Amino acid sequence: MKALRSQDYPRIRNENHEFHGFLDESRLEDHKKRLSPQELTEIIKDAIRYADSKSSAEFIARRKKSKGADLEKTYEKAGKELFNYFRKYCSDPAQTALDCFEKHYSIVAKEHARNLLVQKLRMNSGWRYQYIAKIGAIESGRFVEVSDIGTSEADFNVTIKVKKSESLIYIYVSVKNRTNTMGGQDWPKAIHCNAPQLASNF
Repeated sequence: MKALRSQDYPRIRNENHEFHGFLDESRLEDHKKRLSPQELTEIIKDAIRYADSKSSAEFIARRKKSKGADLEKTYEKAGKELFNYFRKYCSDPAQTALDCFEKHYSIVAKEHARNLLVQKLRMNSGWRYQYIAKIGAIESGRFVEVSDIGTSEADFNVTIKVKKSESLIYIYVSVKNRTNTMGGQDWPKAIHCNAPQLASNF
């Protein structure tokens, strides 16, 4: 098995620079195209539709259209989803038992439904910005390649040239709502990708 190693990429050499040792973006290929306000507006609209199709907005739309038996099926599906959320994201057994003790199941369900809605809204926001970042990267013409990595988080990889060189840099892209933060599920993708060398988190 071939040993994995961090890829060699141009770094900021100035020791007085705030980001000394980090990727030197000035040595990478420039954007070839500036998106017009109209193009950006269309990308944002598409991103909203894309995110809504993957989140609870689709469920809400189905519920409004459903009646009778169809509505019962919709609620049954939502109930199963909520129960699975409860099992997956509950606290440790003792804390969960304490939180639920002597509470009617409908109260517990409402609390978790609220938490699930908050999670859905965050996911919806994430899907929107991921879509905008990816399509913007494609349309900019800056990258040799922009590709999905087949994950439910919709993260993606880009390949970019170094100026005055044949070298390629492989970058793993993930939009987060906090700086200097990476979820545990993202580490394997950030450390390793299908490229010949390791991916850099950018």
